[in-house]
Amino acid sequence: MVGGGLKTKESLLSNLSSRHKNRDFKIDEIKKICPEKNMVATTTNNEYHYDVLILCTGIQPKKDSIKGLKEALDDESIPVGCNYFLDTAEKMN
Repeated sequence: MVGGGLKTKESLLSNLSSRHKNRDFKIDEIKKICPEKNMVATTTNNEYHYDVLILCTGIQPKKDSIKGLKEALDDESIPVGCNYFLDTAEKMN
């Protein structure tokens, strides 16, 4: 949306819980899922019980994994952008 010029990056920065009042968001690293108990255990020793579970695994893009990518993304004069990095998505517009 930012790369296509339809949204500004500022318009995308909001807290999920403020947009979805009837949802309980937990951001944590999962250690174990027990579907028979409707329970998720996390690496911070929390246990969450659920009726419905939606997992969003996300991604962790790494600029350094491709030679020259970080430098190209960080240089405003080079027309290389990536929609996975909010700070460079505008370069795609």
